[in-house]
Amino acid sequence: MEIISENKILTREGVFELIDQKYIQFTIHNHITTHRIECLEENFEAVKILSKDKKYDLLTFTETMDRLGEEEEELIREMFPKLFKSQNIVTNNKLSIMIINLALTIKKPPIPMKIFSSEEKALKWMFRS
Repeated sequence: MEIISENKILTREGVFELIDQKYIQFTIHNHITTHRIECLEENFEAVKILSKDKKYDLLTFTETMDRLGEEEEELIREMFPKLFKSQNIVTNNKLSIMIINLALTIKKPPIPMKIFSSEEKALKWMFRS
């Protein structure tokens, strides 16, 4: 993990950035297709540093994402409610959209979660209330 600035941290899986003290943006590196347990732990540590124990919405950008392993899914289900208010995933990859939508249908996510094809739609949903 590398702290780039007060509001930006680089991890093995991508870049976390606190945007205008409103939400955390996570841009996943293009070569990452699924999360590994050791990387998730590093990601959660980065979020804790950025958020200073405040819950934010999470806006995630990804090119491709495969189904999570059981251990990774369990850790996400445990940690997301402690760290985030919601997760909004942005991707144009049709296969990733199908995989994520199927996963969201099979198991209810621990926080409100939606997938979008544009940042504009994701932000509109995130700040809907």
